[in-house]
Amino acid sequence: MSKLLKTAGGLVVGAYFFVVFLMTPYYNWQYAKDHGFINWVFFGQIVPTMKAVAWPYFVFLADRQQPSQSSTAAVRIVEYTDNEFAYAFQYPSTWKIQPTPPPGEAGEVRVVVQSATKRSNVMAIVGRHGNSITRAHFETSPKRGEVINALIDLTVEQVYKKMSNTIGASRIIVSERRELASDVGIKFYIATANVITGKGVLGVAGQHIMPFEKDYVVTFLMITPVDPKATEENETLTNVFNSFHVAGERPRGPGATVPHPFLP
Repeated sequence: MSKLLKTAGGLVVGAYFFVVFLMTPYYNWQYAKDHGFINWVFFGQIVPTMKAVAWPYFVFLADRQQPSQSSTAAVRIVEYTDNEFAYAFQYPSTWKIQPTPPPGEAGEVRVVVQSATKRSNVMAIVGRHGNSITRAHFETSPKRGEVINALIDLTVEQVYKKMSNTIGASRIIVSERRELASDVGIKFYIATANVITGKGVLGVAGQHIMPFEKDYVVTFLMITPVDPKATEENETLTNVFNSFHVAGERPRGPGATVPHPFLP
Protein backbone atom coordinates (compact mmCIF):
# COMPACT_ATOMS: atom_id res chain seq x y z
CA MET A 1 0.00 0.00 0.00
CA SER A 2 2.85 2.38 0.95
CA LYS A 3 4.62 1.70 -2.35
CA LEU A 4 1.39 2.35 -4.24
CA LEU A 5 0.93 5.69 -2.45
CA LYS A 6 4.51 6.71 -3.24
CA THR A 7 3.99 5.83 -6.88
CA ALA A 8 0.73 7.76 -7.02
CA GLY A 9 2.36 10.71 -5.27
CA GLY A 10 5.23 10.65 -7.73
CA LEU A 11 2.82 10.68 -10.63
CA VAL A 12 0.92 13.63 -9.17
CA VAL A 13 4.12 15.61 -8.59
CA GLY A 14 5.37 14.74 -12.05
CA ALA A 15 2.07 15.79 -13.60
CA TYR A 16 2.17 19.06 -11.65
CA PHE A 17 5.64 20.01 -12.90
CA PHE A 18 4.77 18.92 -16.43
CA VAL A 19 1.85 21.36 -16.39
CA VAL A 20 4.18 24.06 -14.97
CA PHE A 21 6.43 23.44 -17.99
CA LEU A 22 3.46 23.86 -20.33
CA MET A 23 1.93 26.86 -18.59
CA THR A 24 5.11 28.97 -18.37
CA PRO A 25 5.19 29.98 -22.06
CA TYR A 26 1.40 30.40 -22.02
CA TYR A 27 1.47 32.82 -19.08
CA ASN A 28 4.42 34.68 -20.65
CA TRP A 29 2.31 35.15 -23.79
CA GLN A 30 -0.69 36.22 -21.69
CA TYR A 31 1.44 38.68 -19.69
CA ALA A 32 2.77 40.29 -22.88
CA LYS A 33 -0.78 40.52 -24.29
CA ASP A 34 -2.29 42.02 -21.12
CA HIS A 35 0.55 44.26 -19.92
CA GLY A 36 2.41 45.05 -23.12
CA PHE A 37 5.67 44.00 -24.74
CA ILE A 38 7.68 46.63 -22.86
CA ASN A 39 6.63 45.38 -19.43
CA TRP A 40 7.18 41.79 -20.57
CA VAL A 41 10.78 42.63 -21.51
CA PHE A 42 11.41 43.73 -17.91
CA PHE A 43 9.21 41.30 -15.95
CA GLY A 44 8.53 38.40 -18.33
CA GLN A 45 10.92 36.12 -16.52
CA ILE A 46 9.40 36.76 -13.08
CA VAL A 47 5.64 37.31 -12.91
CA PRO A 48 4.48 34.74 -15.51
CA THR A 49 6.81 32.07 -14.10
CA MET A 50 5.42 32.60 -10.60
CA LYS A 51 1.92 32.38 -12.03
CA ALA A 52 2.81 29.13 -13.80
CA VAL A 53 4.05 27.63 -10.52
CA ALA A 54 0.67 28.48 -8.94
CA TRP A 55 -1.29 27.29 -11.99
CA PRO A 56 -3.96 25.28 -10.06
CA TYR A 57 -5.25 28.49 -8.45
CA PHE A 58 -5.35 30.44 -11.71
CA VAL A 59 -6.80 27.56 -13.75
CA PHE A 60 -9.52 26.48 -11.33
CA LEU A 61 -10.31 29.72 -9.47
CA ALA A 62 -8.90 33.09 -10.51
CA ASP A 63 -9.07 32.77 -14.31
CA ARG A 64 -12.70 31.69 -14.11
CA GLN A 65 -13.61 34.72 -12.05
CA GLN A 66 -12.38 37.33 -14.55
CA PRO A 67 -15.29 39.25 -16.11
CA SER A 68 -15.29 39.75 -19.84
CA GLN A 69 -14.88 43.33 -20.98
CA SER A 70 -15.74 45.11 -24.16
CA SER A 71 -15.31 48.70 -25.22
CA THR A 72 -17.56 50.60 -27.56
CA ALA A 73 -16.00 54.01 -26.99
CA ALA A 74 -15.18 55.88 -30.17
CA VAL A 75 -11.52 56.51 -30.81
CA ARG A 76 -10.74 60.20 -30.95
CA ILE A 77 -7.50 62.17 -30.97
CA VAL A 78 -6.51 63.97 -27.78
CA GLU A 79 -3.59 66.30 -27.15
CA TYR A 80 -1.18 66.33 -24.26
CA THR A 81 0.26 69.78 -23.52
CA ASP A 82 3.03 70.60 -21.08
CA ASN A 83 2.58 74.30 -20.36
CA GLU A 84 5.71 74.54 -18.22
CA PHE A 85 8.06 73.41 -21.00
CA ALA A 86 5.84 74.45 -23.94
CA TYR A 87 5.52 71.24 -25.97
CA ALA A 88 2.62 69.07 -27.07
CA PHE A 89 1.76 65.87 -28.94
CA GLN A 90 -1.38 64.01 -29.96
CA TYR A 91 -2.45 60.42 -29.41
CA PRO A 92 -5.61 58.26 -29.74
CA SER A 93 -8.04 58.34 -26.82
CA THR A 94 -7.62 54.56 -26.43
CA TRP A 95 -4.02 55.10 -25.35
CA LYS A 96 -3.46 55.46 -21.61
CA ILE A 97 -1.21 57.72 -19.54
CA GLN A 98 1.02 55.64 -17.25
CA PRO A 99 2.80 56.41 -13.95
CA THR A 100 6.16 58.10 -14.51
CA PRO A 101 9.43 56.74 -13.10
CA PRO A 102 11.63 58.89 -10.82
CA PRO A 103 14.06 61.32 -12.51
CA GLY A 104 17.22 59.77 -13.94
CA GLU A 105 20.41 60.90 -15.63
CA ALA A 106 18.50 61.85 -18.80
CA GLY A 107 16.21 64.14 -16.81
CA GLU A 108 12.62 64.15 -15.59
CA VAL A 109 10.10 61.91 -17.32
CA ARG A 110 7.13 64.25 -17.69
CA VAL A 111 4.64 61.80 -19.20
CA VAL A 112 4.41 58.21 -20.44
CA VAL A 113 1.59 57.12 -22.75
CA GLN A 114 0.99 53.45 -23.63
CA SER A 115 -0.60 52.33 -26.89
CA ALA A 116 -3.95 50.55 -26.99
CA THR A 117 -2.21 47.26 -27.80
CA LYS A 118 0.13 47.76 -24.82
CA ARG A 119 3.07 46.99 -27.09
CA SER A 120 4.40 50.52 -27.48
CA ASN A 121 5.07 53.61 -25.37
CA VAL A 122 5.86 57.24 -26.04
CA MET A 123 7.35 59.50 -23.39
CA ALA A 124 8.53 63.06 -22.94
CA ILE A 125 11.68 63.75 -20.92
CA VAL A 126 13.05 67.15 -19.91
CA GLY A 127 16.68 67.52 -18.89
CA ARG A 128 18.46 70.68 -17.85
CA HIS A 129 21.91 71.45 -19.25
CA GLY A 130 22.57 74.82 -17.60
CA ASN A 131 23.36 76.78 -20.78
CA SER A 132 21.40 78.53 -23.49
CA ILE A 133 22.07 79.73 -27.02
CA THR A 134 20.38 82.26 -29.26
CA ARG A 135 19.13 81.45 -32.74
CA ALA A 136 21.37 84.07 -34.30
CA HIS A 137 24.48 82.72 -32.61
CA PHE A 138 23.72 79.14 -33.64
CA GLU A 139 22.81 79.89 -37.26
CA THR A 140 25.88 82.05 -37.85
CA SER A 141 28.31 79.69 -36.13
CA PRO A 142 30.86 78.15 -38.51
CA LYS A 143 30.86 75.06 -36.29
CA ARG A 144 27.13 74.45 -36.46
CA GLY A 145 27.55 70.97 -37.99
CA GLU A 146 30.14 70.01 -35.39
CA VAL A 147 27.81 71.12 -32.60
CA ILE A 148 24.95 68.97 -33.93
CA ASN A 149 27.18 65.91 -34.34
CA ALA A 150 28.60 66.35 -30.84
CA LEU A 151 25.09 66.61 -29.36
CA ILE A 152 23.96 63.50 -31.22
CA ASP A 153 27.04 61.55 -30.10
CA LEU A 154 26.47 62.59 -26.48
CA THR A 155 22.77 61.68 -26.64
CA VAL A 156 23.48 58.24 -28.11
CA GLU A 157 25.91 57.53 -25.27
CA GLN A 158 23.89 59.04 -22.42
CA VAL A 159 20.35 58.05 -23.45
CA TYR A 160 20.18 55.29 -26.04
CA LYS A 161 23.07 53.07 -25.00
CA LYS A 162 22.14 53.29 -21.33
CA MET A 163 18.54 52.41 -22.13
CA SER A 164 19.75 49.51 -24.27
CA ASN A 165 21.73 48.18 -21.30
CA THR A 166 18.73 48.62 -19.00
CA ILE A 167 16.45 46.47 -21.17
CA GLY A 168 19.12 43.77 -21.50
CA ALA A 169 19.83 44.16 -25.22
CA SER A 170 22.79 42.23 -26.57
CA ARG A 171 23.29 44.70 -29.40
CA ILE A 172 22.26 48.24 -30.33
CA ILE A 173 22.18 49.52 -33.90
CA VAL A 174 21.97 53.26 -34.58
CA SER A 175 19.92 53.11 -37.76
CA GLU A 176 19.54 56.86 -38.33
CA ARG A 177 20.77 60.16 -36.91
CA ARG A 178 20.26 63.62 -38.40
CA GLU A 179 19.39 67.24 -37.78
CA LEU A 180 15.76 68.32 -38.03
CA ALA A 181 14.71 71.74 -39.30
CA SER A 182 13.32 74.04 -36.61
CA ASP A 183 12.97 77.78 -36.19
CA VAL A 184 12.80 77.62 -32.41
CA GLY A 185 15.67 75.40 -31.34
CA ILE A 186 18.47 72.95 -32.08
CA LYS A 187 16.62 69.81 -33.08
CA PHE A 188 17.76 66.33 -34.11
CA TYR A 189 16.49 62.79 -34.58
CA ILE A 190 17.95 59.42 -33.54
CA ALA A 191 16.61 55.92 -34.24
CA THR A 192 18.02 52.71 -32.77
CA ALA A 193 17.22 48.99 -32.89
CA ASN A 194 17.96 46.91 -29.80
CA VAL A 195 18.40 43.16 -30.20
CA ILE A 196 17.11 41.29 -27.14
CA THR A 197 18.01 37.61 -27.20
CA GLY A 198 14.89 35.45 -27.28
CA LYS A 199 12.54 38.45 -27.29
CA GLY A 200 13.04 40.10 -30.67
CA VAL A 201 14.06 43.65 -31.55
CA LEU A 202 12.94 46.70 -29.63
CA GLY A 203 13.04 50.00 -31.47
CA VAL A 204 13.82 53.22 -29.61
CA ALA A 205 13.66 56.52 -31.50
CA GLY A 206 13.49 60.10 -30.41
CA GLN A 207 13.17 63.72 -31.37
CA HIS A 208 15.36 66.02 -29.29
CA ILE A 209 15.15 69.81 -29.15
CA MET A 210 17.06 72.46 -27.25
CA PRO A 211 14.85 75.57 -27.49
CA PHE A 212 16.77 78.78 -28.14
CA GLU A 213 17.43 80.88 -25.04
CA LYS A 214 16.32 78.01 -22.74
CA ASP A 215 18.48 75.93 -20.42
CA TYR A 216 16.82 72.57 -21.07
CA VAL A 217 16.34 69.91 -23.73
CA VAL A 218 13.04 68.17 -24.47
CA THR A 219 13.18 64.55 -25.64
CA PHE A 220 10.21 62.74 -27.17
CA LEU A 221 10.88 59.00 -27.25
CA MET A 222 9.00 56.19 -28.97
CA ILE A 223 9.62 52.62 -27.76
CA THR A 224 8.08 49.78 -29.76
CA PRO A 225 8.71 46.22 -30.96
CA VAL A 226 9.97 46.15 -34.54
CA ASP A 227 7.11 44.53 -36.46
CA PRO A 228 6.75 45.49 -40.16
CA LYS A 229 3.54 43.43 -40.38
CA ALA A 230 1.70 45.61 -37.83
CA THR A 231 0.78 48.12 -40.54
CA GLU A 232 -2.14 49.80 -38.77
CA GLU A 233 -0.29 50.22 -35.49
CA ASN A 234 2.84 51.45 -37.29
CA GLU A 235 0.80 54.12 -39.05
CA THR A 236 -0.70 55.25 -35.74
CA LEU A 237 2.74 55.36 -34.13
CA THR A 238 4.06 57.43 -37.03
CA ASN A 239 1.27 59.97 -36.60
CA VAL A 240 1.79 60.18 -32.84
CA PHE A 241 5.54 60.56 -33.23
CA ASN A 242 5.22 63.28 -35.86
CA SER A 243 2.63 65.22 -33.85
CA PHE A 244 5.27 66.23 -31.30
CA HIS A 245 6.16 69.92 -31.40
CA VAL A 246 7.25 72.75 -29.16
CA ALA A 247 5.78 76.23 -29.03
CA GLY A 248 6.35 78.03 -32.31
CA GLU A 249 6.40 74.82 -34.39
CA ARG A 250 3.66 73.15 -36.35
CA PRO A 251 3.21 69.39 -35.80
CA ARG A 252 4.19 67.27 -38.77
CA GLY A 253 1.23 65.55 -40.38
CA PRO A 254 0.85 62.41 -42.53
CA GLY A 255 3.68 62.08 -45.03
CA ALA A 256 6.07 63.97 -42.76
CA THR A 257 9.84 63.86 -43.11
CA VAL A 258 10.25 61.66 -40.01
CA PRO A 259 8.58 58.33 -40.91
CA HIS A 260 8.20 55.31 -38.68
CA PRO A 261 11.89 54.75 -37.88
CA PHE A 262 11.94 50.95 -37.90
CA LEU A 263 10.47 50.15 -41.30
CA PRO A 264 12.23 49.86 -44.66
